[in-house]
Amino acid sequence: MIILRRVRVGSAFKVGALITGLQYLIFGLLFLLFNSAILNSMMSAMSASSRSSANLGGASAVGFGALLLIYGCGIPFAAFFGGVSWAITAFFYNLAAGWVGGVEIQLDGLEKLKNEPY
Repeated sequence: MIILRRVRVGSAFKVGALITGLQYLIFGLLFLLFNSAILNSMMSAMSASSRSSANLGGASAVGFGALLLIYGCGIPFAAFFGGVSWAITAFFYNLAAGWVGGVEIQLDGLEKLKNEPY
């Protein structure tokens, strides 16, 4: 058994920022597509019930632009705050591992690595 006694906080920040940023990149795109479909259907319904649809096209473009802005700004924000969250978690893990010991991990194939030259 191998015991994971410590996690580097900086390393946890880097990995957390990358993973959280990629998650937001994927799921934020789904959110963007879903909300743009809702926005499009709302604008279509409003133009069908309105006599003048000239202003609705501009409102639709502004709404979609706002969605793109939120998506574009959300990626670095999600990456940064995800990294901070992972770093805080690593800090508290290190505290808990110091008090009660770390997580025990069983890895197979370590004997092969010890016998092979580098």
